[in-house]
Parts: sequence; structure tokens; C-alpha cells
Amino acid sequence: MIELEKTSRGTYSTNFFSIFINGDFQPNLNQLGKKDLGTFAHEYLHYIQNLTTIYGLRNGIFHFQLLKEVKEFLKSTSKIDLPLKLNFLSDRIKKGSELFKVMDGNKGIDVGNFTSYDYKLIKRNIGGDNYELVELSFYTANSKPTRVIFGATCVKESMCHYFQSLFDDKINHDLIPYKSAEFLVKKICPEILTDKRKIISLLLASLSSINPGRSFLDNLEKSKMYPDLNGFDLYHRLMKSNTINFSGKNYSCREFLKESLKKYELWVNQNIDRELIYIKKLIENIHFNIEEGITPLVQLLYSDKLTEIEKLTFLTENYGIPSIRVQDGTLYFPMDKTKKEPSIDIVEFMAQKTVLDRLFETYSCQTTCSMVHICQQSEEEFIEEGCYNNQWDRKKQCKFTIVSDNWGLKNKIIKK
Repeated sequence: MIELEKTSRGTYSTNFFSIFINGDFQPNLNQLGKKDLGTFAHEYLHYIQNLTTIYGLRNGIFHFQLLKEVKEFLKSTSKIDLPLKLNFLSDRIKKGSELFKVMDGNKGIDVGNFTSYDYKLIKRNIGGDNYELVELSFYTANSKPTRVIFGATCVKESMCHYFQSLFDDKINHDLIPYKSAEFLVKKICPEILTDKRKIISLLLASLSSINPGRSFLDNLEKSKMYPDLNGFDLYHRLMKSNTINFSGKNYSCREFLKESLKKYELWVNQNIDRELIYIKKLIENIHFNIEEGITPLVQLLYSDKLTEIEKLTFLTENYGIPSIRVQDGTLYFPMDKTKKEPSIDIVEFMAQKTVLDRLFETYSCQTTCSMVHICQQSEEEFIEEGCYNNQWDRKKQCKFTIVSDNWGLKNKIIKK
């Protein structure tokens, strides 16, 4: 249920507008050390991938459709068993879950001390529809090959790896998924192997697709036709020439991106009880960029007069900074400037994630509320016994109980 974008140093909680940094964060990025700056850049790019690309938005639409069915089940059932199992989902959502699982591909596989590798296209049928997937095979002398599906996860994490390395040249990620794109670049387009900006641009263009792994392969092949184009020009050429076939209809990338953003906003609204403030402004900015044909990330990659920190700062000014939680429990929220308090929509999504973490026992069957260490920093005597087990039965109202009461958890028979 809770899809987490992971690195060893940070996490972006997809569609919850929340970043965790296992280190330090300061809104003034110039105050960050190289390591923490690189971690922020990595996780912030996941946030951009989530909200400004076709794959990210379609995945988000599915996330909120699934979440709506979860909440409807919680409100209608008389008994809830923990950890919550998703055996009540509709066939439509089950098919969507299977599709995104396949399109995401492999997340982390140890390919060992391989001596050679190759790639090929394989076919997979999902709910009666056929899809082509990119399969990498890694060979050793005395064992069977290790096979990796190069899908959306490999595309996103490879892109973030390259981007992070612009800020932290000491970063050392695992080969799969973080360096997986490099294997295809070496085979298809080795002449761009050291051109990080061009590879990032190709990876971003590949996320304007329902099948990003296959699209990256296609985009690498197409890039060979235009060897003199930099990543900026190549990206815009691909976005104009590539099309999306969805439900039997062909769309331009721009048309389908606009349609996906509109539908994403609709589903966000259906899954929140508060007014959209931060998110509304964010979506307005993204819509403006689409209408004007602006892609800030690619544009800034090629703004050579700016430092890398200045480029990242410009990105945060365009897309905002979502909630940030750091190692010591400190929280940074985007502010509602009219009320001079944290934006209520982001606060609610943080609370929703906290309840879902507990219901699905996301953290190794832990029954303690995932926000306890943050609430302990409050000057009020806020912590009580319920924080460590039956949070829905707390006597004092908190962010958890506001959501759990609304979802109908109180006074239900809950097995643990």
C-alpha cells in the first residue's frame, strides 16, 4: 500500500508529499553539507517525478483510487484485522496494482560479480493486454544468469543517482536500481556515457510514458539520430514526437500530461477533508509550465551561469518544498502564508500516512505510532499509553485520531 522511494540516506513517501532525510535539512540550501544536500536533491527529484511526469501522475491517480477503496472498507466493516490485508479490493484496482507492479520492475537485486551482460525485450500479458518489458541479464562463469526487469523504478532511481552526483560526487549506490540505466547506455549509446545532463533528460522523457523502461530503450535509440543535440533540445524533440496510446486513443505527451494532472487533482480532492492550499498552488504552477512548454528541470540543467545549488533553489521556488522530517524528528512544513501556520493539506496527508503505517504495520510490525518521537518534542504532556498500541482509542485528540475517527476506526473490533 505505502510505496516508498528508498535510498540509504533518505525516503520520499510517494503521493504523501513527504520527505525523510537521515541527516540534516535547512531551507537555505547553502547551509547544507555536501552529503545532506545530495540526499535532499535525490529525494526532491522523486517528488518532481511523482508530480510532473505522466507515469508519476498516473501512478498517483491509482494510489488515490486505491486509498478511496481502503477508506470505504474501513468505514463499512465491523471488524478490522491487523496488519490490514488488501483482499477486499475491486478487480479494477487489483488489475491496476498488477500493472504498476510489472511496470515498476525490479527494485533491488544483487547481480554479483558478473562477467558480462546483455538485454532483450520480453512480453508480458496483464489482464489481457500485452506489454513489452526490458530485461537485463547478468552472467557469471558458473551460475545461472541474474535477470532484472528494467522498469520505472530503475528509470527513476538512475535519474536520481545521476542528479545526486551533481551535488555529492562521493555517492556510491548499488548497481540495481541506481546505476541500471548505465548498462543500457553502454550498449546502445556509449558516446553519451559521461554526459549526465543528457542521460537525465532522456530518463525524464521516458517517464512521459506508461512503460518507462521500454521508453528509455526507445529514447536511447532515437537519440542516436540526433548526436549533435544536447539534452535540452533532445528532450523537447522527444516530447513533441512521442505519443501515448491510452484506452484506444492516441495523445500527444503534452495533452496526456494535462489530462493526467487534471485527473490527479480530482482524486487528491476526493481523498482529503481539508482545503487544498499548498497542493493547489503546486498544481497551478505545474499546469502553467505545461501550457507554456516549460520543463524547469531540463532548463536548469543547461543554465550554465548558475551553480548547482542555485539551480536546485530555483526548482524549489517553482515546485515548493513539501514536508521534511529529519533524523532527530524535526519537521519542516510548507506554510499557509495567509494564516501563518503549516499548510493544512500537507498536515492531513502526513496524518493519513501515519494511520496507514499503523494499519499496514509498515515498519516491521511495529505497533507504536510512527509520529511518537516527534510528539515527544512537544512542550505539552501529549504522549499517552495509546501512542504505543491502540492509537485509535487515545483519550486526547491528535492528528492520528482526527483521521482514524473520520475513517471509522474507533469502537471497531481490531485484532492484533
